[in-house]
Order: sequence, then C-alpha cells, then structure tokens
Amino acid sequence: MSRWLGLLAVIIAFWQSQTIKSLYFDTGEALQLGLVINGLILFLFLAGLVKIVMLLLAYSREEEAIEQFLENMSQDPENPLE
Repeated sequence: MSRWLGLLAVIIAFWQSQTIKSLYFDTGEALQLGLVINGLILFLFLAGLVKIVMLLLAYSREEEAIEQFLENMSQDPENPLE
C-alpha cells in the first residue's frame, strides 16, 4: 500500500513540477511566504516529535515503577513499598 502511495506522490510531483518550481524556487514574495509557511510546519512537526518522545519516556518510567512494585509484591506482600 505504501509503495503505491509513494509512486502516486512521485507521479503527482512530476506532473506538477512547474507549479512546485514556481512556488519554491522563483524569487519574490511567494518564495518568502513559502519559506515562512514551511518553517512553521517544520517547527510544529518537531514540537510534536519532542512531545511524543517526552510522553514515551514518562511511560517508560511508569512501567519501571510498576515492575518494581510487582517485584516487591512477590518478595514481601505484607510491605511492598520497602
């Protein structure tokens, strides 16, 4: 499925190459606007990635705490916090 989507993206990019070239590589106001918009998109993407990594690290710490608790419960069920 992803191969077909990649092939479709290449075909569309080739078909619209003049539009893409004029939008990104011609001089003028459109180039500056495109750079600003792409910069904002890149910033939002990277911010999302950082947030995902932070959440995954938090989940990893929670998993370690649960594993430690379960190990303590198996060793001393009367006092699992010690």
